[in-house]
Amino acid sequence: MTNRRLPLAATLAAACSLGWCAVVVARASDASPNVATAPAGLTEARRLADAGNLDGALAVLRRTMSSPQRDVRRAAMLDAARLHAQLGQAADAEQLYRELLQGDPAADPDPQLVRTLHFELGSLYRLHENWDGACEHYRLAAVETPSAPASDSTYEASYWLAFVDHRAGRIAAGRKRLQQLLPRLSDANGDLASLRRRELQQYALYLSGQLAIADSDWSAAAEALDELRAARPGDPLLAQAEFWRAEIAYRDGDDALARELFAQVALRTAGLDEPWTALAPLRLAQLEAARQRWDETKLALDWLQWRWPEFPLAYEVDYLRGRTHAGLGEFPAARAAYRRVVANSAAAGTETAAMAQWMIGETYFHQRVYAEARAAYQRVIDEHAQPEWQARAALQLGKCFELDGRWQDAAAVYIAAAERFADTASGSTLAARRQFVDRQIAALR
Repeated sequence: MTNRRLPLAATLAAACSLGWCAVVVARASDASPNVATAPAGLTEARRLADAGNLDGALAVLRRTMSSPQRDVRRAAMLDAARLHAQLGQAADAEQLYRELLQGDPAADPDPQLVRTLHFELGSLYRLHENWDGACEHYRLAAVETPSAPASDSTYEASYWLAFVDHRAGRIAAGRKRLQQLLPRLSDANGDLASLRRRELQQYALYLSGQLAIADSDWSAAAEALDELRAARPGDPLLAQAEFWRAEIAYRDGDDALARELFAQVALRTAGLDEPWTALAPLRLAQLEAARQRWDETKLALDWLQWRWPEFPLAYEVDYLRGRTHAGLGEFPAARAAYRRVVANSAAAGTETAAMAQWMIGETYFHQRVYAEARAAYQRVIDEHAQPEWQARAALQLGKCFELDGRWQDAAAVYIAAAERFADTASGSTLAARRQFVDRQIAALR
């Protein structure tokens, strides 16, 4: 029986929810104050910064900020703000950005420069986990309508607003924002010549897939991820896109595509030390177990356990170990693995724990040790709040009584379970089994 449990991936989904990597606010931006000829102070500061002497550059810029020329003074302030941000001196950078945004009342503001300042201040807040402050300024920098003037930083602001929508669970708002942004990225300047814009489009496609997954819109998610995969981004983005595309295939029952993509992800991330990468060999093991290919299942599990000895979902590995041993007829070893699942505190309350306890009963049932099987099935009913598995356990518990000729005990189990678990997939079978036992009891009178 194949158990398609997409929520397993959701356990580590946060590790896969990668935003666009480290947009450094100190890098070259779309706009700076117009300075006809850069004065010596600006030139010297930029030379020092390029050489890695950021403190020296800041010292020069502080002197240059006293220039009587407004444009020179503002250019020095912006360069200094970017350097402070690069050095992690957030308060100093914030003060300079705010002074620049206040502007000179006697001068007409440059709209593009104002947008850039809002974007860079928003990015400063984002890098320091101040998401409310980031959104406040990203909204002022973002492209909201097709007719609004755009630049790379305004596109990025729109992306980050969608990212925050996803983070806050505003799925519809995030999807709408990206639906407006993605066509503009493709149409800007008629191509994707800008590396910065190409990267942004790729991460926007990835985020679009994540939002569609959160919305259970699997076809839209697959479409966005396939478009991203066709663009061949670098890792880890490509590996994550392939992982989520494989998850959708796994959910939809397309095991051939799922195996192909999970295998690619496992190879692509072999040297990447991040917890989510262990999910690919785990899924491969699950797929092989569904085909009852126990040697291949064991190989995938051995690799996973060797590569990630502290894997947080170790109980899933133990469950598959149990299935492998049971498939090979090694019932004591299977029970030992299943008991590790039940004893693992991380598995408490999970479907996997209920399944493991149920499988302990199955191993005894197949060995015709019905007393032990009954005890194991009873524990599923009493200790695991998983109605589908509790109903199945009740069915097996009743069958154990039947096989021992204890028809009255079997009837009592079926009567209680048929009422308690009537809404489960096994509900009708429990009712039918009760009728069968009633006929047997009547025949014995």
